[in-house]
Amino acid sequence: MLFRSSINFLLIAAIVFCGCSETNKTSSKKMRQTQQLIKLPDSLVKKQASGIDYFAEGDQPIHWRLELDLDNSFKFFASNGVNYKMPAIRSVEQTDIAAK
Repeated sequence: MLFRSSINFLLIAAIVFCGCSETNKTSSKKMRQTQQLIKLPDSLVKKQASGIDYFAEGDQPIHWRLELDLDNSFKFFASNGVNYKMPAIRSVEQTDIAAK
């Protein structure tokens, strides 16, 4: 009886596992196809061409915009007049002198 229960459990687990993995493959393929069809708005294409690496925008609690150019600067703009511009900082490799 225990052997039969184990076989039933393994059979059900295999069916569920195979079904889930096939769905995941299908949805991943469909997502890649959809991403290839998406055309960016001209405003984002212009930002990308000007060197902006990341762009974010929101409206809570007020309208704000963030532009990150990893080679140049980080800019934050808010509709209430608060604006920040910070230079991008190059990373410095830390070496452990004690390990040498």
